[in-house]
Amino acid sequence: MSDEIKVNFEVGLTPEQDKHFKARTRGRMRVHIREDARKNYIAHAVCPPAKGVVLSYADNLGLVEDQWLEVDTTHLFLTQYNCHGTTLRIYNRDIDAIEDDARVDMARCNYCGATTPDTDDPCDGCGKNNRQSFSTRWIPS
Repeated sequence: MSDEIKVNFEVGLTPEQDKHFKARTRGRMRVHIREDARKNYIAHAVCPPAKGVVLSYADNLGLVEDQWLEVDTTHLFLTQYNCHGTTLRIYNRDIDAIEDDARVDMARCNYCGATTPDTDDPCDGCGKNNRQSFSTRWIPS
């Protein structure tokens, strides 16, 4: 991981640095992590902290609160995001905004997992007609 990315995820960006980060990532899908993502995860976890909440996940989520993360669009999902520069899988509950959503007008094949344009044609990856459309717009919770 480069020092520039490390600064972005570990200590945050100054407004000037953030402006350059946004310019560099324009046209790439990004998610904004809620400023209370760690607290929200702990409060809404299936198991309370005493019974097994993954505190390392919560602590790592706390490192990226109120940050923009670039999404790896190689494999897209409806409710979760793999982000460059972090091993965290980010969920819809952890974000409050999306920029340049790459899922608009796309579908995911239920057979081979390929992400392709949402048409009535067979999947480009496997040739089967077994695709599910992504929602065309993300709605904050």
